[in-house]
Amino acid sequence: MGRVIKYTDKGRQGRKVSPSTESPSMGAAELTEAKRGENIKDTVGTWTEEDLNLHKLLLLDLMEKEEFAQARIVAQHLTDLQPEEPYAWYLRGVALLELSDPRQAEPCLLKSMEIQGTDAADCYQMSRARLLQGDLEGAGNWCRRALELDPEKPGLHWLLMKIHSLRGDVDAAIAVGKEALPKIKDASDEVGTRLKLANLFLSKTAFDEAEKQLQKAMKQEPNNSELWSLLGHCLCRQHKTKESLKAFQRAVEIDPNSPNDLYNIGDAYLGLGQPDKAINPLLQAIRLKDDYRLAHYDLSLAYFSLKKYREAEMSARAALYDDPEMEFQGSKLGMGATENLGLALLNQGKLEEAEACFRRTPTCFAQTSFNLGLTLFRMHRYAEAFDHFRRAVALEPEDAEYHNLLGQTYDELGQPEEAEKSLMRSIELDANDATGHYDLGVILAKRKGRENEALTAFQQALKLDPEMLWAYYGLACLHAVAGKEGPALKFLEKAMKKGFKEFDHIEKDNDWNGFRKKPGFIGLLEKYRNTETITRITPVSRRKRIE
Repeated sequence: MGRVIKYTDKGRQGRKVSPSTESPSMGAAELTEAKRGENIKDTVGTWTEEDLNLHKLLLLDLMEKEEFAQARIVAQHLTDLQPEEPYAWYLRGVALLELSDPRQAEPCLLKSMEIQGTDAADCYQMSRARLLQGDLEGAGNWCRRALELDPEKPGLHWLLMKIHSLRGDVDAAIAVGKEALPKIKDASDEVGTRLKLANLFLSKTAFDEAEKQLQKAMKQEPNNSELWSLLGHCLCRQHKTKESLKAFQRAVEIDPNSPNDLYNIGDAYLGLGQPDKAINPLLQAIRLKDDYRLAHYDLSLAYFSLKKYREAEMSARAALYDDPEMEFQGSKLGMGATENLGLALLNQGKLEEAEACFRRTPTCFAQTSFNLGLTLFRMHRYAEAFDHFRRAVALEPEDAEYHNLLGQTYDELGQPEEAEKSLMRSIELDANDATGHYDLGVILAKRKGRENEALTAFQQALKLDPEMLWAYYGLACLHAVAGKEGPALKFLEKAMKKGFKEFDHIEKDNDWNGFRKKPGFIGLLEKYRNTETITRITPVSRRKRIE
């Protein structure tokens, strides 16, 4: 509900605070109210004209300060003292409306009109009263009546636009706004009307029309941050992320303390794949509004993309602060934050906590099923992981990553034929995924007579990703099993130069049993043994942003 005090200037004689034409004095009045089951009598003495005028000034002051609860009490007192004072009844009704009590407000407004006729201000407030009670037809009728009495008042056109919009008739709302524009004389009112029109066009995805209204408004007020912010949203909805970023940045230049626009800048940077640049504006938004859950969520995505998993965990928890177990939160934000929290925990090796997160989100979503399956896979609970990977594939059968992990799970469950089928399907869906070719090579290398196919798979993986150290190691193992010492050690050293230092794995790998005592093998391990260890991590599901 917007501020309505601006339309209390009814401009009718006798409605302003002025000496009453009637005697201000009253005899004793009895006010009876129920209090603890007893009747209490309060006698009001004689009031002078000066006393009444001071009360009226107090009432207007309270209305101006938007202290409506106190204004209601003063207005009621005035109507008790002067039941024929129309402006007191009017302001009592307005105060009740601002306190969201339209049923009590209506009789006050009607009493004001009964005493001194009806003007546009009365109709405007009656329209609001009907609107608060859900009577859109009545609200529209009162608003149209107000416009007949005062056709140049922008606030009346805005209210009628709102009523049409609530009724779902956006075209009618737009027509009212367009009809109002020629009648508007004040530049700020024109900007307000065009801003509302832009929002209406945006709701219809009429982006060009929305932009036209915003550009015309900007000619009047080029430093209006709200206009730049809405332009950013309009461009964002058209997937013009770079242009929207510039608009949001301009909005923040004008109003640096707008948490929403700072959030929008961070969100735009995420959309551009620049999570490092997203962090600062998101932190600024949170400093201004510490419970800004969307900003916390986006911040968790930014940290996750930068592999700062601890920070991602903390930000995801902040996004879920008021409902950490998601007992009540069924929103996209709640599910997304819980999912991201699970992934941050998963990448820190906190598998039990990650599992609990994924189980809190609906498994009717493929990504949730996949991430839960991935967690269980890393916990070596392959049979349970299999069920979730299979569900993910059923929900999104064209996702190569889902087929890949299903294939790896088949392999762990001792079903190599099914594993090969799933991995082949993964490659069909994404022939440029080096990991898919590598994983297929691993499966084929375990099967007799398929060594050449495994060799081809590893080579294809390296063609797509020359830095894939595990593919070099796979080639080394194939040559080691074939007894080819030269190629085996050559590819093993290439793997180590790329960063492969999994010496514990090599010690346990039976493929190297024939090389344990060979000087070249021993020397190669000693050469690289004291450098940093790099381990292969199963790919984590792609993160999806909330739309």
